[in-house]
Amino acid sequence: MAATHKKLGSGQLAATAGDLYAPGSSVTGMVKTVVLHNTDTVDRVATVYFTGSSDSDKLLNVTLNADETFEWSVGHMVVLDGSASAKLQGEADSGSKVNYFIFGAEE
Repeated sequence: MAATHKKLGSGQLAATAGDLYAPGSSVTGMVKTVVLHNTDTVDRVATVYFTGSSDSDKLLNVTLNADETFEWSVGHMVVLDGSASAKLQGEADSGSKVNYFIFGAEE
C-alpha cells in the first residue's frame, strides 16, 4: 500500500500528558511535521513525548510566545510501529491554550 501524506492528528494540548497520535495495531505511522500554535495572550510551554511522558521521553519542548505558531519539520521521520507503546503524547503548561497538528503518512 502506498503511503499518502495527511493530517494524523489535531486538537488542543491538555495540562497533563495525553495521547496526540497513536497508529492502529496493524498500521505504521510516519510523523514528518508537528505544528503548535499558542492561542493565549501570554507565553506557553508545550512538550511532545515519544512513547511515554517522562523526561527521558521528551521529543520536543518549546516556549511559544503569545499567538505564536511553531512548525517542527522532522529531518528524519518519527516512525511509530503500531505497538501499544508507539505513540506521541503532549502537554502544555496550561490546558486548552496550545493547538497541535501532526502531519505524516501511514501504511
